[in-house]
Amino acid sequence: MGKSRSAFVVGVVVLLGIGAATFVFSTSHQGYEQGENTYRLFARFTDVSGLNPGTRVTVAGVQVGEIYRIGIDPSSPDLARITILVDNAVELHSGVKNKRGLWSNGTTITRKQASMLGDHYLELSRGLEGTRLRDGDEIQTVVSASGLGAVMQQLEQSGKLFERFERIFVQIEAIATDVKQVTTAIAQIFGGDEGTERLDNIAINISNASKDLTSITDRVKKLTDDVHSFLSGSLLGRGEQIGTIIQNVEKFSTNAATLSGNASSSVGRILRDVEAVTRDVRTLISGSRGQVESSLGSIRGTLASLTKSLDKVDGIMNNVNEITDKVNSGQGTLGRLVNDDTAINRIEELVKDTGDVVKQVSKLETRIDLRSEFYFEQSAMKNYLRLRLQPKEDKYYILELVDDPRGKTTTQQVVTTSNDPNMPSTLNETSSTTRDGIKVSFQFAKRWYFITGRFGIFEGSGGLGLDLEFFDDSLRFTTDIFDFTENEYPRLRAMANYEFFKHFYVTAGVDDTLNRSSMDWFMGGGIRFTDDDLKGLLITAPTPSL
Repeated sequence: MGKSRSAFVVGVVVLLGIGAATFVFSTSHQGYEQGENTYRLFARFTDVSGLNPGTRVTVAGVQVGEIYRIGIDPSSPDLARITILVDNAVELHSGVKNKRGLWSNGTTITRKQASMLGDHYLELSRGLEGTRLRDGDEIQTVVSASGLGAVMQQLEQSGKLFERFERIFVQIEAIATDVKQVTTAIAQIFGGDEGTERLDNIAINISNASKDLTSITDRVKKLTDDVHSFLSGSLLGRGEQIGTIIQNVEKFSTNAATLSGNASSSVGRILRDVEAVTRDVRTLISGSRGQVESSLGSIRGTLASLTKSLDKVDGIMNNVNEITDKVNSGQGTLGRLVNDDTAINRIEELVKDTGDVVKQVSKLETRIDLRSEFYFEQSAMKNYLRLRLQPKEDKYYILELVDDPRGKTTTQQVVTTSNDPNMPSTLNETSSTTRDGIKVSFQFAKRWYFITGRFGIFEGSGGLGLDLEFFDDSLRFTTDIFDFTENEYPRLRAMANYEFFKHFYVTAGVDDTLNRSSMDWFMGGGIRFTDDDLKGLLITAPTPSL
């Protein structure tokens, strides 16, 4: 009797502790009210799941405000508008617009996951530039999803990338067609015998022009020599006759002598002018010859560069033709992608399968359940760690680790054969060993309305279970039957769970009711919550190889 009373006292103390923790949790919220000590800001979000009025708003992990109102944005019905209250002591900046009209270096508001319970909160960064935000202003930079949630959204949209790849391949094919047309035109102009003949004609024309310039130069030089010979033979060679004529003229008249002197000076000027003209012609011819030779050298260099360029173009065209032939024949990665639909179909199937897996994992609900029970007859605690994976509303799986004070019992039977006449010929010995250890449960559950049936492994042995749930699943009656070989009768356990506060519940029941020697009453409590981070572990976990 004394043992039962002390066990009852321990159970009451446990329940009082759970109640005190619940009261502290529910009264620890720091409230913010609209008034002189706060100012309002609003932001537009694409997703506000897990956010409610009163949710905390933090800066560097320190609460500086809370959510005041959540609703649909009037100007953008596809967006949600959140109004927050911020302490006046917190200074936030609007940011500045860049050349593309985007805001930068301003306050950023981010929706983040608070804990494994599935709740979220808002995180603010103060910003560096711009004016200070006032009451009623809008926060321009908004991050609706962060962490694993953002990665899941990007994986769902990964299929759009392959549509872009398909358009890129079409553009590459069009570019290859244009390059082929250009190279064909160049080959038609400069390739073959006709192209060689055109280049030969260009070289012949340049050579003929050079010869014509040389002939003109020779003719000008010959004309200069003729002029010089004429002047030397006709005038300078008859100087005595000219002197006699002048003397005769001087004899007849002074005026005639003067006229003769003037004529002599005019002839001298004429000769000097002719010499100047001759020098200019020679200089012109000499300079033109250098320019002509320089021009011919430039033309030869240009032709040589053109020949090298054409050789390179021919090499490039050969390479392009080889690549085009390989692509058309289906060789190489690009050839298989262009000509073989198998690779594209496999990629499309892979993208579709990946999208299906991501959608299934995103819909999967992962629930963690931690429970402790006090057994009055044994005066010991029994602990449970349960993982519930629920892909649909009417179906889920249970993986459970159990720390049972009864331990894990193993039975060993030894058969001994003896030839001693004083001993039995066959001796059967059975030994049972109980050790402390963790028991494992793995169950499959199917629900019909308020009734749920379960079967699988119950604490290391096969079994069945039945659940009846009422009042939005806050009250549950559970019956399990398992361990059919350990005692005279199977182990039958019945209990009731009541969730008196969100995530917290109490439980009580009786275990092993069919075996009076081991029947025991128990009472306890637990906590259950949803952890979306486990979805990421299911995706990133490596696949075991056989």
